[in-house]
Amino acid sequence: MKPQVGVPVAGFYSCRLMRGGIRVGVRIWFGQPIVEGETIDRSPRWCCEVDGRTDRKDYDADGNLLGRVPLDPVLDEVWVHCCGTPITEREYHFLAKRRTWAVEHDPAHPAANPRSKPDLRAMKPGW
Repeated sequence: MKPQVGVPVAGFYSCRLMRGGIRVGVRIWFGQPIVEGETIDRSPRWCCEVDGRTDRKDYDADGNLLGRVPLDPVLDEVWVHCCGTPITEREYHFLAKRRTWAVEHDPAHPAANPRSKPDLRAMKPGW
């Protein structure tokens, strides 16, 4: 069965955060949302985690910060970008560990900053 654009399906996916960037892990579930690492006691809803982030900052029309809100797979257009690339749970955990390793040990690695295009000249050789 082909996934529908407006109807998320719980599971693990991958997507790029920008053109030419590397793939990052996406987890979608129906349940309680997570904001700033804490499970919020609210009614179950569609939630997602993109490259380790489960929430975003929300601003009013004047640009004042209102607070943090959970990511929504449909409203934040995550589902549109990842629905065609399902991955296994094991691959999702690999992508998360790669990000953690890169931030700690090799900040020039593309996994450390997936929101910017990788500079192949700045990367360390693979040997």
